[in-house]
Amino acid sequence: MNHGINKAEEQFRDLAESLEVDINTNDLWASVEPQLKPEKKKRRGFIWWWVGVAALLLGVIIAKDNIPFQTEKRCPSLSYPHGLPKCRQ
Repeated sequence: MNHGINKAEEQFRDLAESLEVDINTNDLWASVEPQLKPEKKKRRGFIWWWVGVAALLLGVIIAKDNIPFQTEKRCPSLSYPHGLPKCRQ
């Protein structure tokens, strides 16, 4: 497995493979963590609330033409001095 490496490169590889570094990651993280920027709070709830309100409003606007809100009993002809209101049937 010497794929064209010379003796110096082979010695360096052997030295690097045998090298062990003892690092205490807890101490390292304790010194790095205070320097990090704090995480921003994600305000997804606010956006979803407005999307929900808009969807509800859109649903009411679409549904109002399909639901008969007015009937003949709600539109008596005698109570309107300016003429009959347009009642859906």
